[in-house]
Amino acid sequence: MLTQKMLTQNWNNCLKKGKIKEKIFQEDFLEYLNIGFLDVSNEQEYQKSDIDIIAQVLSSIDVKPYNDRQYISLEEESVVENKKRGWMYESQAKYFAFVSTTTRTILILKNNIDFQNWWMANKENYNLITQKTERNNQVWHSTHRNIPLRDLNIAWYKKNLKTK
Repeated sequence: MLTQKMLTQNWNNCLKKGKIKEKIFQEDFLEYLNIGFLDVSNEQEYQKSDIDIIAQVLSSIDVKPYNDRQYISLEEESVVENKKRGWMYESQAKYFAFVSTTTRTILILKNNIDFQNWWMANKENYNLITQKTERNNQVWHSTHRNIPLRDLNIAWYKKNLKTK
C-alpha cells in the first residue's frame, strides 16, 4: 500500500464549502437543464446514506469537492479511530457530482456495480493519504485516495457562462 503525508482541515469550513458546491450543482446543472430536484442535504435520514439531492432524471446524488487538479479524491475511512468506512463504501447515491467552486466545473461519476468492482480491483494502485480534521477542540483522521480523471469513466460538465 502506498502512503503519503498527512493533511489538516477544519470540519466547519468543509461544511461551508460543501454547501457552496451543492448550490453550484443545483444552479449550473439541475436548474439550467430544467431537471426537477429536491435538496435533502439537511435531512438526517438522507445524511446517513450520503445523499444530498434527489433528482428526477439522475435519482440520488452525493455532491463532493473538486479542486480542478485533474483528479478526484475518494474517501476510504471517514473516522480512522472508529474504523468508520468512508463515503466510497457507505454512500447509497447513484451518482457522485464533484464540483469546483473556482471554475464551477462539475464531474459526474456513476456509483454502480461496474465502478465499485473497478475500485476494489484498482484502489491499491493509488496513494493512501491521511488527513487530520479538527472541530470544537476534537481531532479525528480520515483517509482518501486521489484518482486521476484519465483513469475514470466520468462525465465532464461546465455551464457556458455568458459574458457581458
